[in-house]
Amino acid sequence: MAGTITNPMVFRHASLPGVEVYAQGEIPTRGQPQEVLVRVEPNGIIRPHSHESDARMFVVNGSGTVLSEDPETNNTEVTVGHCVFFEKQKEHGFQAGPNGLSFVSTNDGIVDGKQEWDINLLPS
Repeated sequence: MAGTITNPMVFRHASLPGVEVYAQGEIPTRGQPQEVLVRVEPNGIIRPHSHESDARMFVVNGSGTVLSEDPETNNTEVTVGHCVFFEKQKEHGFQAGPNGLSFVSTNDGIVDGKQEWDINLLPS
């Protein structure tokens, strides 16, 4: 086979305007290891939230500020190449910079093909 190009599933959450999650590979299943590309519009926000699984986020484009319950990482600016890790059930989020923010999240299934999410959003 010379190569293939696929069109990934795109997930959007009503409580996260300006945020798109692109599933890589097979139809994702919550609770199963997955990698997703997360794109946040310029100056957009991923509200503080937690998951039932650990998440490792590798910044691939733009910049942003980490929002976290952890005083060591809260308000830390991240740019291309930074890796951010949060244990399950630890509050985190991002404020995108003026050019937006994109990162690859490796986790144990935060979205699935039924548009269900492992996300516990804090009140806004």
